[in-house]
Amino acid sequence: MKNRQIGLGKKIRAGFGSLILIMVIFGAASIWNMYKIRTGSSVLSKEYIPMIVTAKQLDKYANDTFISMLSYGFSEDKKAYENGLENLAKVNQYIKQAHDLAEVSDYLEPLMPTIQDTREALLEYQALINETEKRFVSIVSDRDMLDNSGVKFIENAAAFKSYQEDTMKKEILNNIPHEKLEERLQKISLTNDLIYHGNNAHSIIYKSLALHKPELAGNSKHCFELMEKIYQELLSITHREANLEKITISKTANQEYKQAMTNYLSHWLELEELGKQRALKADEILSNTEKIAMFVIEETKNFSVKTNNSTSYGFYFMCIGIFISVIAGILVSAFVTRIIIKPINSIIEGLDQGAEVLSSASDQISTASQSLAEGSSQQAASVEETSSSMEQMSSMTQQNANNAKQADRLMSESRKVIQHTSHSMNDLVDSMTKINKASEKTSKIIKTIDELSFQTNLLALNAAIEAARAGEAGAGFAVVADEVKSLAMRSAGAAKETSVLIEETVERIKAGSLVVEKAMGAFSEVDDISAKAGDLVGEIAAASDDQARGIEQVNRGVAEMDKVIQQNAANAQETSSASEQLLFQAGKMKEFVAALVLIIKGGKGGKDDLSKNKIMAEIKPEKRDQRNKTVELTKKHFTQDKHKSRDINAQSKNHYEKTRPEEIIPFDEDDFSEF
Repeated sequence: MKNRQIGLGKKIRAGFGSLILIMVIFGAASIWNMYKIRTGSSVLSKEYIPMIVTAKQLDKYANDTFISMLSYGFSEDKKAYENGLENLAKVNQYIKQAHDLAEVSDYLEPLMPTIQDTREALLEYQALINETEKRFVSIVSDRDMLDNSGVKFIENAAAFKSYQEDTMKKEILNNIPHEKLEERLQKISLTNDLIYHGNNAHSIIYKSLALHKPELAGNSKHCFELMEKIYQELLSITHREANLEKITISKTANQEYKQAMTNYLSHWLELEELGKQRALKADEILSNTEKIAMFVIEETKNFSVKTNNSTSYGFYFMCIGIFISVIAGILVSAFVTRIIIKPINSIIEGLDQGAEVLSSASDQISTASQSLAEGSSQQAASVEETSSSMEQMSSMTQQNANNAKQADRLMSESRKVIQHTSHSMNDLVDSMTKINKASEKTSKIIKTIDELSFQTNLLALNAAIEAARAGEAGAGFAVVADEVKSLAMRSAGAAKETSVLIEETVERIKAGSLVVEKAMGAFSEVDDISAKAGDLVGEIAAASDDQARGIEQVNRGVAEMDKVIQQNAANAQETSSASEQLLFQAGKMKEFVAALVLIIKGGKGGKDDLSKNKIMAEIKPEKRDQRNKTVELTKKHFTQDKHKSRDINAQSKNHYEKTRPEEIIPFDEDDFSEF
């Protein structure tokens, strides 16, 4: 029992498959490594780098915002406030951008709590800025009140003092008593003290404003207490209404000034507290932005290190893979070459035997094809004659069909004429019926005229009798009556003659109507007969058309058979030519087997080398491409090539006696079972 070995195809596939497997393994590893590098680069470019840029911008605009708001808190500069709001809008924009980046990234997700805290701190900072703006508005209002009440206080106090001084001068000139002058002098002194303490209070407040020290404004409380006592003394010693009004207005202005100062100090202290809170929130926000920036920078460094390591590992792995692939390729190619060359020799003998069998079979196919071609040619001639006869029959049938159609058309026209005549006869009958009715009416009228003539005759007779009775007086009347009677007699005679003629006319019309009715019945019968004849002619025409179409289809079928038979004849000729070509190729196959032996074995010089060169020259594709030869060329050179093939086969046979195929290509029997 022979041992089955692995087929040649499996051997080749196993060799190249091992190479492909090695390449796939190293390629997959390289692709995975490159994918990791690509992923790292994508994370760096799409997540970390944008977050670093965002954190940098966030820190920049946050610092600008805090500086602008700090400047606004000290100087109340509206421009600084507007710049701060613009920068704060930028901060909100970048913190939102940072939130969006961290929300869609798994690597930046740890930043979400810090970003959320920063957003909340920004909202609180925004609220503090709004409160600061409100306090500044209140402080501006307090300042306006301080200025207005201070001016009112000074103006009224100075007016009161001026009045007292002028009055005192007048009293001194008028030698007013000493007590009155002392009272006037006391009022002037109290007014001076009032103005002094008022100016002192104003000075203290302005100093606190200039130094931004609200605690200094509390020192003015003592001045306001002294001024209140002075107002009480002035009101107690002043009696004139105008002066009392000035003192009251000054006192009210002083109280308003005091209240404005109190409000101002309160708002100022609140503003200081808001500034401290803003500073705390600013520190918190800056701390969070720094955390964000440091986290992203640190993660970027770590990611860069990982990416660099992956790149290095990938480079070394690819170098090792290339080296292993080269070594494996060399080993596999050597192994595959050895296992392929060994079995080829066992195929050569089988090819030579197959060529002999193929040559014999081709000769038999050529003979059978020639016989088939001759029979097909004779059959094609018979079918062609049959087709000609069918065409003549089809022409005659078509002519009969056309004649039947024309007869059908003429019968249709005749039927239409008969129908038209029948309609005319119906109209004639109707007209004669109407004439008969009119004649009967005329006869009745004539009878009426006859009756009138008779009555007229009776009247004339009565008139004649009456005239005879009258004698000579009625002679003229008798003449007239006689004439009337004569006319009546003539009318009666004419009426009788007319009546006789009308009766004869009516009788003749009735007779004519009967004749017309008989003619109309005859026309109806002719119409029915024409209709039946037309139907029969139509059926004949339809049958002729069907027969013509059937003959035409048979004619087409015969024509198709003619084409098929001619095609079969042509195919038989081509098969014969192909079998001759196949015979020629069998000889060439023997040449190829001999050439294959020489290629595997190698030339030994002398005649063997010349024979090898000759065979190799003959099998070059550019000189002997048999697929491009036509059948005619194959027939022309068939005999010559056949003798040449036999000579080469004899030479190859002598060579086989010297060299065994198993020594050149040691194939097993099942090596080519898959092909």
